[in-house]
Amino acid sequence: MIINFSQIEHDRFSDIFDTANRLGFEANQKFSPQPMIVGESKNLFSDEIDYNKPTYFVEDGVCGFASVIIKPANNRFAKWLVQTGKAYKSDMGGIYIWIHQYNQSMQRKEIHADAMAVYFKNMFPELKQCYVQSRMD
Repeated sequence: MIINFSQIEHDRFSDIFDTANRLGFEANQKFSPQPMIVGESKNLFSDEIDYNKPTYFVEDGVCGFASVIIKPANNRFAKWLVQTGKAYKSDMGGIYIWIHQYNQSMQRKEIHADAMAVYFKNMFPELKQCYVQSRMD
């Protein structure tokens, strides 16, 4: 269903989204993820890495995904996000904004999503749920 948004409403929502996104980038400039070392353990029951086997240093930490979840999705801002392609309908109800920057760094994506969620909650107190959802890859 296509909803008509006034130019003023469209501009306001666009500014809010752009500001939230900028806050996510700014939060990442101040953040240092915990690096990850990937390798084989010395034996099945050990958590010590066997450095005689190939090991890899991943500076940006664990790999994964993060999104901003907004529920319910029946307010005009949520509908605008979907209609403009900035968010997608979720199978779990509501909508989600996929954080696709930062290569595979789950921690960086979470920091970005958290900054956006906090800003959205401040701008739209009527949002019942606006939070970060993430998972490791």
